[in-house]
Amino acid sequence: MRDEAIYLAKAAARWLRWGPGDFLAARRRDPALPPLPPRHLSFVGAGDYEATGQQFLGFFRELGDLQPGDRVLDVGCGVGRMAMPLTGYLEGGSYAGFDVGRGMVRWCRRNISSRWPNFEFDWAPVHNGKYNPFGNVAATEFRFPYEDASFDFVVATSVFTHLLEADATHYVAECARVLAPGGRLFATFFLLTDSSRALIEEDKAVIGAFAAHRGWRSWRSGKSE
Repeated sequence: MRDEAIYLAKAAARWLRWGPGDFLAARRRDPALPPLPPRHLSFVGAGDYEATGQQFLGFFRELGDLQPGDRVLDVGCGVGRMAMPLTGYLEGGSYAGFDVGRGMVRWCRRNISSRWPNFEFDWAPVHNGKYNPFGNVAATEFRFPYEDASFDFVVATSVFTHLLEADATHYVAECARVLAPGGRLFATFFLLTDSSRALIEEDKAVIGAFAAHRGWRSWRSGKSE
């Protein structure tokens, strides 16, 4: 119950800080443009929502050979930062995304699926003390809610950076399971070298904030602390 209470308190604080401004910004935005997510929901990741999405769409096409007719799965879809630019690119293809954040999934359904029916979003009941204390499934036991070989292209941006080794290993296996033969996985992750490990130990790396949250010793041992 403590994690749930902390989560709700932080959610309320985010809304009090950003909610009124988000409401006014939404009223002023050109209705012909795709909507932007409210800032109180965008608590994972940083940077310009639209510019980042377009940048990654370029990566998907150039590095992953993403085609307009591909079936795409977005692991940890958040508030649709990767989904939104794909709405203008996927022609004949489809998109499915899931996330542990209920509010983010609700927003995506209301603002993306309502306009683009071939874009679907699901809530993943995976327990995470920071992002989803209401979940009742461990990451190592979560089966992606899709059939084998259902997708041509799987996206996982800023997902493996939040997982312990056993969780990440399971997620990679699930990505492989849902990919069709010849499918591609596009994922971002931290590269842990001897140099980066030393900098983390000395608290001199940007990744240090992640290490402090997850517990660096747990990263080395693969055990949650």
